[in-house]
Amino acid sequence: MKQKNTSAKMRCPYCGRNVVLRKASYVYKEKALDEYLYVCAGYPECDAYVGVHAGTMRPKGTLANGDLRHKRIETHRLFDSIWKYGILSRKEAYRWMQDIFCLPSSEAHIGQFSDYRCDRLKDECRRVLQNKEYQLKQNLARNLRYLREGRKPYLSQQMLATKLEVTQKSISRYENGISLPPAHVLVAMADLFGLTTDALFMEKLPENKNQKEGKTTNENITYGNPPQDC
Repeated sequence: MKQKNTSAKMRCPYCGRNVVLRKASYVYKEKALDEYLYVCAGYPECDAYVGVHAGTMRPKGTLANGDLRHKRIETHRLFDSIWKYGILSRKEAYRWMQDIFCLPSSEAHIGQFSDYRCDRLKDECRRVLQNKEYQLKQNLARNLRYLREGRKPYLSQQMLATKLEVTQKSISRYENGISLPPAHVLVAMADLFGLTTDALFMEKLPENKNQKEGKTTNENITYGNPPQDC
């Protein structure tokens, strides 16, 4: 009865038809999981539908056509990056979303967002993530210069580039905060200096430099000033 009442209260926002509860296989065919969808009665002429929360018949949001579904997925990925990268906690991120749109917690769900709200939230998320990327670039630049110039024997940019199998120009870009290394270079860099990759991005390098078994550690690296003629 509860399931019937839910679908009976829903109308397709695109064509005004009734909404019906269907097995996911009705839309996804053989690729479907064992779950349900609320689908416009005019499907496939009107391709609006929405999924349900796992283990329930509660819709994840409002019906959406293909374009809006894609936009909501993109928006969720950007938004989730805010808390996955530790910029905010998950709870704080949702509160931040509520503040942007002046929404109560019950309405602060991307599954209920229109095109406009998705575009607005994506813009806000990009702004925050760009600021975070800038901070990461600056931290890495400062730490890499310190590790390279303060190590005995002193490493020139070209020497470090050779060890990491990249170009000297790449090292220069990392040390000037212009770009971030790809993942495999970060791993090689961390291994070379006996650090974790996370430590390379810290505002201040840890004193013990997160020692790793079998890797160079703070105890057997000597630091000092680079030669005066460099």
